[in-house]
Amino acid sequence: MAFLIRSKKIDLIQLAQDLDESPDPSMSKIVLRDLIISSKYYKEEETKELLEVITAERLETEQRQKLEQQEQLSIEKLRLEMELSRIANQSANQNNGQTSRVKSLDEIVKMVRLLTVKVPNKSDGWDYFFSSLEKAFASEVVSDELKPKVMLCVLGDKVSNLLVNLGEEELKDYESLKQVVLKEYEPSPKICLENFRKAKRNSDETFSQFASRLTSMWLYYCKLREANDFESVNQLIVADKMFEMLDSETATHIGVLQGEEWYKPRDLGKQCDIFYASKGKSYDEPERAKWNDSEKRSFNGSGGQVTEIKKFACFTCGSDKHFKRDCPKNKEVDNKRLNENKVSTEGTELVDGTVAARVDVLGKVIRRRAIEDKLSKLVKTSISVDGKLVHALLDSGTEITVIKKDLVPGISVEGASTIYLKGIFGPAVKCPLVYVPIGLATGGQFNVVHQQVLRALAEVLVEDVLLPPDVLDMLGGAQSEEKFTGSKLSGPEG
Repeated sequence: MAFLIRSKKIDLIQLAQDLDESPDPSMSKIVLRDLIISSKYYKEEETKELLEVITAERLETEQRQKLEQQEQLSIEKLRLEMELSRIANQSANQNNGQTSRVKSLDEIVKMVRLLTVKVPNKSDGWDYFFSSLEKAFASEVVSDELKPKVMLCVLGDKVSNLLVNLGEEELKDYESLKQVVLKEYEPSPKICLENFRKAKRNSDETFSQFASRLTSMWLYYCKLREANDFESVNQLIVADKMFEMLDSETATHIGVLQGEEWYKPRDLGKQCDIFYASKGKSYDEPERAKWNDSEKRSFNGSGGQVTEIKKFACFTCGSDKHFKRDCPKNKEVDNKRLNENKVSTEGTELVDGTVAARVDVLGKVIRRRAIEDKLSKLVKTSISVDGKLVHALLDSGTEITVIKKDLVPGISVEGASTIYLKGIFGPAVKCPLVYVPIGLATGGQFNVVHQQVLRALAEVLVEDVLLPPDVLDMLGGAQSEEKFTGSKLSGPEG
């Protein structure tokens, strides 16, 4: 059914009518699609052919109307030039033979184009364009009667399709034509603000021109928001800053509520408080979102939720390009260890037709205790997870807190975002992302302050919890750490 969604709404309405349905022009494309599919006359192949015919007829009609409109503009242009010539002749007669030269439409259009900025190719810049166009009108003393004609000539193909449904009176009114163009191309207030924040100076633009363009973009944004006085502008700046600091879930909720309008700062704060209360969200989350400049952002899960993750450094050499396990200095140590044990295969001999080698161990036997002393110590700490006291392994190699799913059976994962966890070996594992209350159990399970932390729930995990160091710092520091040996080697001690 994808061909229905790709079609224009006007074609879907006509298709529904041809299938003996009664569509409402206010229906969305999704509703129209469902209405068409549910029709008793609906057959996919026949419907697709009928839709192609409807689309072809519409395009043919639009092309014909476009040609008629161009012909009408040409006729109007000729009529206007004749009128200008008549006025010029009358003026010459009234001035006792002194002729006053009247500019033709082509000359006026040429001068206006020289004095006006380029026609915008993007959604932003239209208010700046019309401001420049109107200054050119004033400079060339263009009459109100000629303004719509000159504007149509300057815009050209940009407005040819917009003029199909306009009446003769609207074509003669400059303000009406201007509003039609702005309605078609102007961005929403939100897009306008984003364009202002992301604006960059063009290579062919001076700083003075860039300043004028920025000023025009900001004034146009204030105009769309109806911020016409100093107090309104102040409240708008504060409200935009508050909205910018919201998390994605709250920002989406507020955006739906306010629509094309905008909340004053106090009203915005009230709506955010109501949303936090209804969702049971914690106000401590902004405090945990304060990170240093060396941090990075990453998007986790299908929901596009943003989590902040610190950039760690190698514990061996201090470089931020790799972790300790990938440090080149570790490879040098490994090579040194390999060179300690050498195998000699000289003096091989045949025993019953089989090649037998004499092995001479030239290296030294390393005691088990010496090996364990050289291994990195694993650090564990006691934490409270949803009221349960467990041991968490402090792992600098993980970028997000991971917990056994069995520890929190009461937390629902329905509708939660997901993340793929990849270890050193084995395939990636898909895990749900949920907020779980955890706290640092410095003195047992009593008086533990729990904080909501975004975690990945794993079905299988060697430890109860894998905890990044930054989360441990957030919970108050490691005060109850227990150090365990990183590996247990089997075999007799030498």
